[in-house]
Amino acid sequence: MTAPLRCHLLIGPPASGKTTLAGVLAELTGAVVLSTDAVRGEIFGDAAVQGPWRDIEALLHQRIREAVAAGMPVIVDATHARRPWRLAITQALALPAPVEWIGWWLYTPLSTCLQWNHSRKRLVPEPVIREMAAALADPVFGPSRAEGMASVVAVVPTQVRDLEPLLRDELARLDHRIRSARNRESRFALHGYSRLLDLERLLYLLRLLSAFPDLAAEDAATRAELEAIVSPLPEGSATAMPQPYGAIWPGWRPMASAAPNRCRRRSSHQLRRVNRVECMAATRPWGMHRCSSGCSPCCAICCSSPLIGPQAFPYRNT
Repeated sequence: MTAPLRCHLLIGPPASGKTTLAGVLAELTGAVVLSTDAVRGEIFGDAAVQGPWRDIEALLHQRIREAVAAGMPVIVDATHARRPWRLAITQALALPAPVEWIGWWLYTPLSTCLQWNHSRKRLVPEPVIREMAAALADPVFGPSRAEGMASVVAVVPTQVRDLEPLLRDELARLDHRIRSARNRESRFALHGYSRLLDLERLLYLLRLLSAFPDLAAEDAATRAELEAIVSPLPEGSATAMPQPYGAIWPGWRPMASAAPNRCRRRSSHQLRRVNRVECMAATRPWGMHRCSSGCSPCCAICCSSPLIGPQAFPYRNT
């Protein structure tokens, strides 16, 4: 059986040294570098123009498919700071040939990223760097092999003067590292939902049904309550909810018939925050809430609020 094509996914905040690492890695592996900056420049004529992410992602995925079809390994140079952004490539992207993804996680200190940012031609806003660094530092939702990567290699650019010897050694160890990881996992009997993408979809469904028991806005009172949670409301078969999280998420119309009617007193359905946890499905904060009408606790989606949703975060996988 033909061995899968080994491709590489760079992971790190803006100004963490990804482009430098990509150049060295390309020389060692013969891979072609595909960066979101280059794609933006190709589409909009300027890498500084953020533009619609769907256009950038579509062309990036097209370039990946073309390279894989030609038997050319690729290095994807982007932040991949959030789990859905990584899953969009490692699991959701259909490729013409088998691919083995290697994650290269740059552990560049935040202070160094902020310092290096000032030497870039295109400055990234400091809050964006801080937010992406925080997302990657999360102990639960940070990058892992479970996301569909054969191996995740940690690199600390500030600890070495020359990346080439370090990357050469890491490349030489990859086969052993991958075999060892697979041997450790061979003793586990996997549940049917152990495929991460399926689990992510299940959690998404649970969050959606908990937040919107009827998934309908048939009267003014219900519509007002739903709009207080997510505005604008989704219309048609394509929902607004998948937009922050990428195309790996299902729509909600097919799920409406199975939605339980948990709270009949909609007009008095006021939600009160009592706790905050991290949602695996979106790596965004969400909370457990209790309905003031006395029904059982339910979950309200706060990550779709315009204040902290995609409108407030224009830098997508910079």
